[in-house]
Formats: sequence, structure tokens, C-alpha cells
Amino acid sequence: ITKAYVDFFRKLEENNHKDWFHTHKKQYELHVKAPFHQLVNELIEVLKPLDPQIPEDPKAIIMRINKDIRFSKDKRPYHLLMKANFTPGGRKSQNPGFYLGIGADRIHVGGGLYQSSTQDLKAIRRYVVAHEEEIIYILNDSSFKNEFGDIGGEKVKRLDTEWSQAAVRLPLLYHKQFFYMKELPIEEYFGKDLALTLTPLFHACTPLHRFLKKAVNSE
Repeated sequence: ITKAYVDFFRKLEENNHKDWFHTHKKQYELHVKAPFHQLVNELIEVLKPLDPQIPEDPKAIIMRINKDIRFSKDKRPYHLLMKANFTPGGRKSQNPGFYLGIGADRIHVGGGLYQSSTQDLKAIRRYVVAHEEEIIYILNDSSFKNEFGDIGGEKVKRLDTEWSQAAVRLPLLYHKQFFYMKELPIEEYFGKDLALTLTPLFHACTPLHRFLKKAVNSE
């Protein structure tokens, strides 16, 4: 990831339309797509031992730069960063996964679960209650806490009585989404081996990643 990568996205932010993108597609292929694919390839080798179900094909992991604008008020056609979901079942699955996003200013590293069916959400809540000590330990472990802080995501305002008493001890039960993210200033990482640099962050969130996987598949 180089200054040319950053420059492309800064210019795209000012010219987010198809004519500009097509005119500069060679720069995108050379300075953005190719190095990002290379990095994802390297990270697959890092992450496969942590979750063997992650696909080996980068195409199953890397998200398209084109936005789906059919139902969006924002009609700008391109994302302003490259994104990869290292998720069992591929980038579109609803399984817990690891995440990488790199734009003009920040590297986003983390993971979690962004969408859950009603059935999966019930399974997660039951699993959290049944494994209370384990999840409290994971969330308060210094290796996770120092890198990611707390779990983010949308929450419900009220819980069924089945969960309300346990939620006093386990506020995680209010969550509909479960994700964690760390942002790094990109310019500090020019010229560095990013796969090697990011590896400790993925290791730090692996216990929670595995917990969420077990929770989703517990019923």
C-alpha cells in the first residue's frame, strides 16, 4: 500500500462518477486492486490457521469497489476504500468473520457479526448466558481490550423477560450487531509489511471470533 493508493482514493472522493473512474481504471488496477489483492493473499495465509473455514480464493473475500445504489439516497457509485471480509462462506455470508478496510486515511482492522437472523440472535443470546464467565473473560482480556475496546453495533432498547435479568450482568445481550474495530493512520504504514504488522491484531480478536462462531452454530 503506497502513496499512489492513497492518492487514487483522494481523487476518487472528489470525482466519484463512472467517467472519471473509467478514465483512471489503469491506475486503479495497478496501484489499488493489485496491491490490495496481494495483501489479502498474504493475510489468508495468516488467518487460515485461526479459522480453517476462511476461503482460499481472494475473490470470495474481497468486496467490489462498486456500490449497490439501487435503494440508497447516496448515488455515488464507488466506495472510498477497499474492503475484505475473511468470513467462512465468503464475503456475503452472515457468519462471523475478520475484516480489513483500507481507504485514503485509515486502515480498519477487526471483525465480528454485522447481520444476524432472528434465529441466530436467539442462539447467540442463549450461548452468551450459558457461557457467561467465558465471554466476560474474553471481553476483558487485555490483548482484546487494549486493541479494540468494547464491542460496537446496534442494540435493542428492550429485551424479552427471558434475557432482561441476565442483561444486568451481560449488557452484550442488548446487541443486534457484534463488531470490533481498530483504526490505524495509513501514512504510518507506508513501506511496512502490512500482513506481518496486522497479524497481532487478528490474533487479539480470535477468541471472540471463535466464541461468536460457536454461538451462531450452537443450535
